[in-house]
Amino acid sequence: MYRRPGRWGNAADEVANMDGVDRGAGPPARAALSPGDFRPVFHRKPGSRAPDVCALAGRNGMILPRVSEPRRPAPPTLEAGLSQLKTEGIVLRKVDFGDTSAIVSFLTPDRGRVACLAKGMRGKKSPFAPVLDTFNRVDLVCYWKDGRSVQTLGEVSPLEVWGGLKRDVDRFAHAAFLLEMCLHSAGENAPSEDLYGALVSGLRSLEDHADNPRGRTALAAYRLLEALGLAPELAVCADTGCGPEAARWFSWEHGLSETLGNRRVRPEEVAALGRMAAEGVPPAGGPLAEAVFELMARFTAGQLETDFRSLRVLRQVSGGGRPADA
Repeated sequence: MYRRPGRWGNAADEVANMDGVDRGAGPPARAALSPGDFRPVFHRKPGSRAPDVCALAGRNGMILPRVSEPRRPAPPTLEAGLSQLKTEGIVLRKVDFGDTSAIVSFLTPDRGRVACLAKGMRGKKSPFAPVLDTFNRVDLVCYWKDGRSVQTLGEVSPLEVWGGLKRDVDRFAHAAFLLEMCLHSAGENAPSEDLYGALVSGLRSLEDHADNPRGRTALAAYRLLEALGLAPELAVCADTGCGPEAARWFSWEHGLSETLGNRRVRPEEVAALGRMAAEGVPPAGGPLAEAVFELMARFTAGQLETDFRSLRVLRQVSGGGRPADA
């Protein structure tokens, strides 16, 4: 007989069981099922590429739903022609860009000078703002594309922040001269390991020693020029080849000279220059350090053909004047 669908069955079950047996109000009896009685059924959501729900359908129409394992998100992919660069660098300069971003210039050991766009850096909650302070030495990750002058900064973390240097106006001004030297001399996308090492050494010396910033900056400037292949001749006279004891002049183009130059030098200045070049010893403080620093500063300005803004500020802060040329 035919019965209307009840609580436990459906119309298909009742029609299939028209054998005259009243099965009562309980669930309908089922035959034993074997694994072969089931087939997989996949349900797709509109617009999806893979099934979200898997079910087993029996021969009698029964469906046993089973939720599949969650799909893992696909790994991020880089834009065509884009690569990830992981390196370290020193923050040379920051320039505002747009409403909240900035373009940050780094000196790196393996890529030279690199400019990166730090998106949202000037926002209140940006993680970049406290890390990308000038002078900071940082670990950085940027997304690099050949032929693009400004890369995109991805991650950054501090290595050294030079707190003592930043709290001292005099040392800060001297360190700014070293950064400006690198900003005007470092090439883009060119290995600069020696230049980077000389800058780190110079900043660390100013950080660790509060005394004699003039002499320590003169030594650091010489090392930067040496890394660039532009160091002045201090071992012999550039014009005659005689020993440094014969030097009477200092040239903005060559260094020590016996017969002609831009400024006369005294024997104690020649000796201090020689020790600085041969032994890495900064000139002693006072007038001697002032004179040697001025020689390095004038030589650097001539070699890089740059009027350094940091030198003007430094002379104002330190109250030092430029020695008169003889």
